[in-house]
Amino acid sequence: MSHRPVSKQTMIALLLLAGFFLLLLGLSGGGSSLSAGEPIAGTPSFLPVVLKPPPTPTATAVPPVPQFVQNIPLPNAQCPNYVAINEISDHVYIANNFSHDIAVLRGTTLLGYVPSGGEWPTRIEVDPNSSRTFVANLHSIGNVGPPSPLAEFNNGTLTRTYNQKFEGHTPLYNVTNDYLYVTDLDSNIRVFDASSSPLTFVTDIGQDQGVRGWITSITHDPVSGRVYAASWDFGEFYVISGTTVEAVRDAQAWGPASLLFDPVRNYLYVAGQEVTHRPEGYPGYNITVYNALPPYQFLGGFATAGSTTRLARDPISGYVYAINPQDDSVTIVNGLQLVGTVPTGDFPQGLAVNPNTGYVFVANSGNNTLSILKDGGMVTTIPSQGVRPFAIGVDKRDNTVYVANRGTEGDLECHHNASVTIVR
Repeated sequence: MSHRPVSKQTMIALLLLAGFFLLLLGLSGGGSSLSAGEPIAGTPSFLPVVLKPPPTPTATAVPPVPQFVQNIPLPNAQCPNYVAINEISDHVYIANNFSHDIAVLRGTTLLGYVPSGGEWPTRIEVDPNSSRTFVANLHSIGNVGPPSPLAEFNNGTLTRTYNQKFEGHTPLYNVTNDYLYVTDLDSNIRVFDASSSPLTFVTDIGQDQGVRGWITSITHDPVSGRVYAASWDFGEFYVISGTTVEAVRDAQAWGPASLLFDPVRNYLYVAGQEVTHRPEGYPGYNITVYNALPPYQFLGGFATAGSTTRLARDPISGYVYAINPQDDSVTIVNGLQLVGTVPTGDFPQGLAVNPNTGYVFVANSGNNTLSILKDGGMVTTIPSQGVRPFAIGVDKRDNTVYVANRGTEGDLECHHNASVTIVR
């Protein structure tokens, strides 16, 4: 008797039917008891299909609200006006405007005072690659010698000075070309090569390239290397590539006191300090926004206050904060959208953001308080424990906030009651 061979398709169907039959036996209690995932003797092993609920999203922990830690007196300092932290050398530098020196701290320990290398130290810039720190002085000592010295510090020690052009104001370290740009109140930006020590003078960017007036504010794009500097008294800003001015733009905000580059949107924000004193017919914006890329066009403006002096950006939320001293408020914008304007304490002067936590700190010099904001809203207000809080620096390594309290000011001195508030 002949037998027809079983086709391949028939064999697969029989095997599937047998497997289904064995599965039914297991579910009905027939045969041996099987546990999930246990192999069936003599048959291929399969992982069981187990339906699980999706995992519950883990809520992001909100960092604790910073609290007052201590107040450190600066008995010999007069009118602190700027704070910078060199996280490589572990030194905190506080520029004391009218005592012409630098208070140097390490953590919460005051190491002492070092001459600033000139008179009226204005702004401080840190070399992000080394322990070098640079201080711009508005005048030379006793107006003798070069008009205005740039001082270089290393590990809290004044190591050398360089000649600025006339009245140097704000140094900027460009991380893409290792150039140090120093703005000047005499229609100039002096450029040094900072790739080695000592610095090497490169050139002056001045009136022959259209730069004019008090050049007080400066920032840069850390990717392209473009530098943006503004003229306070002419209401314009300059786009610089290397040492060449690529473009001159009307800031649309009179008295630009601060510039901020947004690396996500490639926006340039301009703070207008002199809204109430602007020329007739000039726009009433206190904050304007530009495309930071060619053709550097105006994108929009905000009219929320009569004067804006400082800008800071929270990289977590993307919000840009702007303090308005005359209006006792801070304006928050998100790109080209107005988030809101929030009341602060009296006469806010200092502004800083902790990029690790998103907390924003505002120094209210008129009523000696600190406003703390987050995600566009007010969180709390705490006493500064000092007189006239004015400038703020944030140590990103341990989230320590240093607030320089200017003291009781009058007749170009501050009567020796300056201090530093520590918040963490």
